[in-house]
Amino acid sequence: MRFSRLPTRLKEDAGFILFIVLLAALCRLAWIYPLYNWDILPSVALVNEPSRDPVKLHGRAYGTADLETPPSVAHSFRVSEYDTKNRLDSARNPWHFAEQLPLYSVKPLYILTLTAMHRAGLGTFVASRLLSVISFATFGSIFFLWLRKFTGTLVASLSTCFLLATPDFLSVGGETSPDAFFACLAFAGIYLIFEKKQFFPGWCLLALVPLVRTDGLVLILLVVALLAWKPRGFPWRYGLAILAVEIVASQAMSWLGGGYSFRTLFYHSFVNRNPAIAEVTVHLTVADYFHALYVFVLGSIASPRPLYFLLGLVSLKARGTPRLLRNLAWLAMTFAVVHVALFPLPDSRFLILPFALIVLWAAGTLASSGNRDPREGAWGAWSLRGN
Repeated sequence: MRFSRLPTRLKEDAGFILFIVLLAALCRLAWIYPLYNWDILPSVALVNEPSRDPVKLHGRAYGTADLETPPSVAHSFRVSEYDTKNRLDSARNPWHFAEQLPLYSVKPLYILTLTAMHRAGLGTFVASRLLSVISFATFGSIFFLWLRKFTGTLVASLSTCFLLATPDFLSVGGETSPDAFFACLAFAGIYLIFEKKQFFPGWCLLALVPLVRTDGLVLILLVVALLAWKPRGFPWRYGLAILAVEIVASQAMSWLGGGYSFRTLFYHSFVNRNPAIAEVTVHLTVADYFHALYVFVLGSIASPRPLYFLLGLVSLKARGTPRLLRNLAWLAMTFAVVHVALFPLPDSRFLILPFALIVLWAAGTLASSGNRDPREGAWGAWSLRGN
């Protein structure tokens, strides 16, 4: 009996070792080829400068960039072929730069995490990159553990690392932005709630998500709706209470930080980006909104995003899919559509969470085709018992 199990154990061990090696290689790529996003500059100012003096905030942000980044990167923060006018204005005018800080102060958990890492001795840019790489590795590890329930260890390791190696996902691991951190917390919370049935820690993680990116409120709302609609007996009321608290907290943070309305944010991001955001009179029309959606669609044509959306549409009509994966597919597609409707940003780093859930559905469905998922019965039985 012991020897008959040896090949299976070797296969499992080989899958784990292969995953660790490949994931380490991908993390190394993300680390040595970072993507410096201009949006890190306001975060650097908030982390390094306690005062509200625009001149000091401005000087600290650009001075830190000059000190901690390569000369070409520091230059790109001031001049860029895509956004030279606005970057030059922000680099030359401390008051215009300070007017943009409320767009980033509404992400307090990200700012506090960078502050803690900075006080531990890391440079702010290094802290941002390290946080993204750690979040990227954690995200991939959770995806691997979840997928192996359907496919086995070896296939899960190859599938996970292939997904992480795609530009949409690998670039997030190298970004100086909160997107990898957001995806890691959100995916971990969904994993604990739906897969492990550990609701308290799962909801605690989801409660942190809006403090990293405000669209996390949409995710919490959709998770609450899914748990209230599909399986009975889930403690979705706790999620509803968390959602209410998060809405109040986000409004308070926005008010205290001098945050802008969604109308102003949309106009600034998609219609006419102007560094003097507080001095702009917003005239947002229906034509402006649909033009922003048109730009998103146009920018998506030469990317893998249409394939993810197509795969997601297929998932909504698929038959024979394990119930858990089908519910998560609905969650992923709804979040993606709502996010695009609210924030039609032509950048996949904002959507890697729903894309990962869609790929999890696809791989799990293929592995379960022709076989009844044993956990589906447990899901249904558990939900009827109302434990």
